[in-house]
Amino acid sequence: MRIFVFLAAFMVLLMLIPGVHAQNEVTYPTITIHMIDGKEYQITDQIWKNLIYPILYSRTITTYNWSSDPNHTYIFFDYSLKGLNAFGVQFIFALERYNNLTFATVTDALLYVKNLPSLIPGYTFGQLLNMGVLPGFPNVNIKHTQPTPFYLSGPFIFILVMIVSVFILYFVFNKK
Repeated sequence: MRIFVFLAAFMVLLMLIPGVHAQNEVTYPTITIHMIDGKEYQITDQIWKNLIYPILYSRTITTYNWSSDPNHTYIFFDYSLKGLNAFGVQFIFALERYNNLTFATVTDALLYVKNLPSLIPGYTFGQLLNMGVLPGFPNVNIKHTQPTPFYLSGPFIFILVMIVSVFILYFVFNKK
């Protein structure tokens, strides 16, 4: 009897797992763009998920692994997911220079936008993407990823203290 109760509970849990995953999935807003030839295109949720974000996740655009970052949702959008942030706006402007929405045009637009100056002085959008910083927001913290110079590292300071202490002890205790 216990095995049947266990199996029934296990089956109910298995049925709930896909429902939980579907509730947490992000839905991107639909953006209308006007191409250079006058045509209008709708960038829907599926185009964001199946065309634009996979290109951004490739190592062609950025060296940072955005696909595993919890903030990847906000690369193009504001925090409410209702509109575009500054990076998203520049990306849409870059896309409007083309006649269609393809893998090549999206890649070209992203390569163009990554070289534009960002809202953070001294950084381009591409530099911020490579550092793992959301590029469309002016108030984000820059993650300093430069390594500590060796002369400021713990082992160097320890070795320096040991050498200096040996010299001091030699001259203090070696008085004749």
